[in-house]
Amino acid sequence: MKILKKVFIFIISCLVLCVVFEMFIRFTGIGTPSLIVSDRVLGRVLRPNVSLVLLNEGFYMGRINKYGYFGPGYAPGKSKNTLRIALLGDSFVAGFHLLGRHHFRTVLEKQLSERTGKNVQVLNFGFAGFNFEKMYIYYRLLVQKFEPDITLFFIGQDDFTEIDEKIGPAVLVENQKPVIKSDFLQDVSYERTKKFEFLRQSSFYSLHKAALGLLLRGETIKIVLDKLYPGTKHPEEKQVPLTPERDAINRAILYELSEDSAGVIFVNKRPIPKSTHMMLQDFGIILLDPSVKLDSLRQHGIDPDYWPLARRSGHWNYYGHKAVGEFLAQKLEPVLREKSRH
Repeated sequence: MKILKKVFIFIISCLVLCVVFEMFIRFTGIGTPSLIVSDRVLGRVLRPNVSLVLLNEGFYMGRINKYGYFGPGYAPGKSKNTLRIALLGDSFVAGFHLLGRHHFRTVLEKQLSERTGKNVQVLNFGFAGFNFEKMYIYYRLLVQKFEPDITLFFIGQDDFTEIDEKIGPAVLVENQKPVIKSDFLQDVSYERTKKFEFLRQSSFYSLHKAALGLLLRGETIKIVLDKLYPGTKHPEEKQVPLTPERDAINRAILYELSEDSAGVIFVNKRPIPKSTHMMLQDFGIILLDPSVKLDSLRQHGIDPDYWPLARRSGHWNYYGHKAVGEFLAQKLEPVLREKSRH
């Protein structure tokens, strides 16, 4: 009886301690619940109405709005005097490495509003880990509800290849047209994720999972040694082989987007192979390349990819975002002026 009593007290004490830890972590902003939640339409979406404090390559403090994307919460539907640009891409677009006021979304929105004299809204639908297929699915099932005048797809070398993602819709080609299938709803992975969805509500669990991820990636030693650890460069992207099935999906999507009157433009976030350039040209897709602007910074001794505090290269830093925002504002101004006339 005494043993059972001790076990019971131990279990209660652990539960109370977990609750205390959870409250402490949330109150201090050390951690947040998982940013990702399950969705029956899109598979995985950003958790709406979440305030974030993140320390990655740089420092981020901001919020996912009530519509489930980063930045100001512009509602679906827009007024007649408003021009909208939607951003689609991976973590380069999500930009949770620096403050929102320094993100190229903010630079682009401000400069285009000043240049055109119109109310320009830029919506950030960036999602870490996205490839081209996932961008397209998001575009069709979510982004178009917000009526963008222009949608920018940010692409890199491996974005046209396969990713290991079972939870979410997939694109198949039927009669040479892309068709979005939601077979994932019957997948075991999705059912398992839904079953343990409650764990994602816990900041303590998310913090523990993040720490475990650092350990498995071998990054713990970097944190322990801090400034004593030599700086590292972002690993070079290796080209993943493109399968015939994936190539057929990409081409079907590109053909459909090339016929889209809403204004789809691609932006080169990292150098892409000549074969990808040629494929985009074949479909008449406009490709904007900010690399010249970024290279200009490097020629003046400013590395747009280097993060001094983290002592490593990676995503665009403050200077990179500013340069990309200014480049896009210059290129998109005449496009928006033309759209505003119609």
